[in-house]
Amino acid sequence: MNDHLTCPEYEELKRHYINGWKTWNVHSVFSYVHMPDGLALGLHMKECRDGNFLRDALIGRFASDDPEDATEVLFPGEHAVDDSYTSMEMEWCGARVRVETACDDDRFALLVTELVPQKKPLSLYLSGGYLWNRPGRVWRSGGCLCAESGTADADDCLCAENRESSSGIWCIETSGGVRLQSEATEEAEDVADVNVPLTGPYLSLKLRGQAAFLARRAGSGKCGPQCDAQPQHEAQPPEGPEGSGRAEQILQEVRALTEQKKQALAKRYSREGNLEWACRAAECAIAWDTVYDAVNNRVISPVSRLWSIRKGGYVLFCWDNFFAGYLAGYLPGTAGKEVAYSNVIEIVNERTPKGFVPNMSCGNGQKTLDRSQPPVGSRMVLELYRKYEDLWLVELLYPALLKWNTWFYENRKHTSGAFCWGSDPAPVLFGNRWEINGVNGRFGGSLESGMDNSPLYDDIPFDTQTNCLKLEDVGLTGLYIMDCGALAKLAQLLGKSEDIRLLEARKKEVSKGLEQLWDEERGFYYNRRTDTGEFSRRIAPTNFYALFADGIPSGRLERIIREHYYNPEEFYGDWMLPSIARNDPAFADQEYWRGRVWAPLNFLVYLAFEQQHLTEACSDLAKKSAAIFLPEWQEKRHVHENYNSITGEGCDVHSSDRFYHWGALMASIVLRDSADSGRKRSDI
Repeated sequence: MNDHLTCPEYEELKRHYINGWKTWNVHSVFSYVHMPDGLALGLHMKECRDGNFLRDALIGRFASDDPEDATEVLFPGEHAVDDSYTSMEMEWCGARVRVETACDDDRFALLVTELVPQKKPLSLYLSGGYLWNRPGRVWRSGGCLCAESGTADADDCLCAENRESSSGIWCIETSGGVRLQSEATEEAEDVADVNVPLTGPYLSLKLRGQAAFLARRAGSGKCGPQCDAQPQHEAQPPEGPEGSGRAEQILQEVRALTEQKKQALAKRYSREGNLEWACRAAECAIAWDTVYDAVNNRVISPVSRLWSIRKGGYVLFCWDNFFAGYLAGYLPGTAGKEVAYSNVIEIVNERTPKGFVPNMSCGNGQKTLDRSQPPVGSRMVLELYRKYEDLWLVELLYPALLKWNTWFYENRKHTSGAFCWGSDPAPVLFGNRWEINGVNGRFGGSLESGMDNSPLYDDIPFDTQTNCLKLEDVGLTGLYIMDCGALAKLAQLLGKSEDIRLLEARKKEVSKGLEQLWDEERGFYYNRRTDTGEFSRRIAPTNFYALFADGIPSGRLERIIREHYYNPEEFYGDWMLPSIARNDPAFADQEYWRGRVWAPLNFLVYLAFEQQHLTEACSDLAKKSAAIFLPEWQEKRHVHENYNSITGEGCDVHSSDRFYHWGALMASIVLRDSADSGRKRSDI
């Protein structure tokens, strides 16, 4: 990373948060990692119908109609952002199970419940190992799985004297499969099939109703009779035939801890009244998508795990991750503060040597060196400051955010004062197609807008002299005005009077450029060609970003809302906001940015309306956002990347990731609108 930003406060935040049991292994949501040592417990399954083995599980895979399809279909349940409780349901090969976890300082509990009984029970496997080449070892001891962190070969570290004081030794036990009710089926051996592709030690059992696994830190309680990971005086003697009493103890302890943490989370949500669903959705989306980057020792929330596993372990997108910071930060109370701060800091840490935050940055080291993305960072940092009032965050990020603002000013401003999207020449360092496709061309400029295949840019020529599209863009111009305003407020917090004057001057200049994009006849702001001087009549929600400017006459605002927002020929309808106007020839495509509904567009338009005190339009947009988000969330627990603006569906195309965290901005709009109604909009 370039000029890595950090400070004592951030390092302390990481030390506090990168600790305990987490779902931060990007490769599977059924992998549970103890931080910071990297001990990973992986839950795997094998079914008897066709003999399929499930090593890893990810949200959002597309299954076919083939009855023998072995693709897992996951239904994300609650996930506390501190990982104290998680719940996930899964349909796989005719089976349906619920997997719940709970933890405290010294225990990790995993409870698997069979929801659809099978002719032959599933085999469950709990494997142990250390991720990221962290030192440690795992071994079987009696009926337990034992793990010790920080020792590669030192056998003398395994003596009872050292274990008594060690915090890096864990003992994992299982209850075995326990029936939830009596069954007439023939009793089978409680031994799982060993013909599985696991190379390390593991516990295994047959799932008959419910099964529990309990990991306990050495010295914190009793363990099985043959376990050598605990001091001898803490070993628990067997009770009943073959230790059945111990199995019942494990099951009851796991059930109790799971229920305790589940109820604590439910109590937190219950304080939100009729907005409880929105809080649950936002936290679920951000928490299940949060992972750990071991190379850079940081917590990040990539857009989805499916994207990340194809990009070297993570993929960060510029505006996506600033929005992730906002989503986490505006969870109720302070629950999401650490994740929020980490996301905004680490996406800024991806900035290029030129000073801009790139469109994309991947785990393999690749970055888009030709282009940035919508400049929403300063505004999201300002939002976080308004909630938490941590000046150190502003002090840390402000210089880099100002440099990014300057880069846009020097590289994307047209002579009129309005801005154009662009794509600079860039070297090919990895041979990846995104270093070639569209770079320093029309498609690269479209990609910088964040709306990759938007019809707005279909036939716009590209100027290789300025490295910009030949189109003054209302959306970028409005966002740059917003960026200047947010940066000026951050500069005021830091007492930087010179910077304030600079930013106000830029804002004034660009506002004059925006004014030239107003069409009095049609009552709207339009993109304008720089080569012909003609307005482009193709419009998108980004045209509403003009409302980030100050001093727009009330009559003009009324026309924009009446003639365009509420116009069913353009944007209004059951499912909105469409990413291109309904009367545009490309609207019928309903493919990606060609007509579909996108949460970040709704969110930014909401912020623009909010700035102009358009209370009625704000509330209407919040209701419309909830209307399109809720059906698939309630039925399938999907948080879609985008939605069909004709039918409201998210699952109708494969190009809409089913668990893409910024989809939860729809819920966040509802939360924000409720908060706005309780305070003066002039305070926003």
